[in-house]
Amino acid sequence: MKNKSKICRLVSSIEEAFPFINYYKMELQKQFNLFPIYCDPSGENWLVISDENKKNTSFATIYLKNCSESKSNTGWINCGFGFQEKKISNCYLIDKLSKANTMETLYPSIVNVNFFDRAEILSVNKFTNKDCFWDFNSFDFYKTVNKFVNKELIYIIKISINRNNFLDNVIKKQHMKKYFEKIIRLENILKKYSIIESESIDSPKFFCQITRQFHFTTSEKFQLHTLLRSWNNLYSRNLLRDLKKVNKADLILKFLKSDIKKGKLIW
Repeated sequence: MKNKSKICRLVSSIEEAFPFINYYKMELQKQFNLFPIYCDPSGENWLVISDENKKNTSFATIYLKNCSESKSNTGWINCGFGFQEKKISNCYLIDKLSKANTMETLYPSIVNVNFFDRAEILSVNKFTNKDCFWDFNSFDFYKTVNKFVNKELIYIIKISINRNNFLDNVIKKQHMKKYFEKIIRLENILKKYSIIESESIDSPKFFCQITRQFHFTTSEKFQLHTLLRSWNNLYSRNLLRDLKKVNKADLILKFLKSDIKKGKLIW
């Protein structure tokens, strides 16, 4: 049985939600009435609209998790708008999160993504004149989701606008349309990680034994999954015996790459 991925999305407005709803042919799930919840026919793509109220972020995120019956292999995306007066209408992948009036800072783990500019963002409680990139919900979203999934399954995407455009729904729709293809490209990477994280029954030989014995990050599991398929096509011996003296994930990956290279030369 082919393993499926699942992606959950948190947005703050219908303008942010519409491209996803349209692309995935999502429908409103009327049985859930605390927040607007949307899902596609496959049950693999979910979305919740939390509005701009910071307090709703954690509640809406947990509500979506429960409604979608999401597990530890689910990918999560917070996509929306951040505010700054300069460099507006740019799209960023957030790699540093801070919370106003606290010393708390979080660092999302972003791997294998080189087609987005990176940025840090400050999450605030109310509109501010601070000369930085800021929003209301990134910090609370990340901190909540990181309690139930690996941080490599969490992406935060923010499009920069200024306060004057906050209520201009036409401009917000235009910006979402402009960057949506890139966002979908990122989602496709996240879906691959979601599949790998699930450790499905069709995983390549030795995958489950190795990941139970050694700690692998999601990106390392992705590499392991790919390398094992190549290794198993070249060799029939017991790989676990070769790994008795190897005790780290990165060393296992290094061994496999080297052994695959040798096998291809012999072949």
